[in-house]
Amino acid sequence: MTQGTREYFKTILKEMEKRAAKQKKAGLLEQARAERALARDLEAALDAGKVDYILVKADFDGPQYAGYQMKSFNLSK
Repeated sequence: MTQGTREYFKTILKEMEKRAAKQKKAGLLEQARAERALARDLEAALDAGKVDYILVKADFDGPQYAGYQMKSFNLSK
């Protein structure tokens, strides 16, 4: 699966749901609710075409910071 695809983003949302379930089992109810709410809000935004998926990578010249690269992905259906 490739980063920057709709499938990749959906996988992240599924992992968030799994993490919420683990948090709930551990008695971390507030964290579980927050994680689940965020995953659902992100999914609704994705379905509405309101997600801007942008990859930002730092550039280095040896040990020195040398700027960054930015790439935008289209997650529409």
